[in-house]
Amino acid sequence: AICSMAQTQQKVHRGSIKIAPEPFDCGCVRLAYYGKRIFQNSSSSDSTPRDSVDDVVLKKYIRKPDRPDLDRHRYMVDLDTQTVAAKLAFDFNQAIESSSARPGLKLKFLMAKLVRYMDGDKPQYLHIEKRFRGGVSMMKLTNN
Repeated sequence: AICSMAQTQQKVHRGSIKIAPEPFDCGCVRLAYYGKRIFQNSSSSDSTPRDSVDDVVLKKYIRKPDRPDLDRHRYMVDLDTQTVAAKLAFDFNQAIESSSARPGLKLKFLMAKLVRYMDGDKPQYLHIEKRFRGGVSMMKLTNN
């Protein structure tokens, strides 16, 4: 069991997010908000920083954590589970493509990341994932 988050790895990217004031959907465990991720690029020829904006969905647990010092852990467990599921989906797709029964569909998972922001002096966490664009069709196989 994880009793401390001090030993876990972190890769930090600074940026800004804008979150809708009200959720657009609610599951059993989390609230879902539309948002925008804003980060600076300096890829222009004159090296002038320019903002890039990405449409995202942000998800927040409804229930407060029993132990605030392990709040981040709840989000990290979800990310770990999602990573394993994505690997299993990849393996499944490879096995189906090499068989004679090609169903014409693939399993895919949206990869989420963790966002930390400060609410006063207390860290708060959200999952962030890219929003679907265009005419992409999706069949949701989970309830949250």
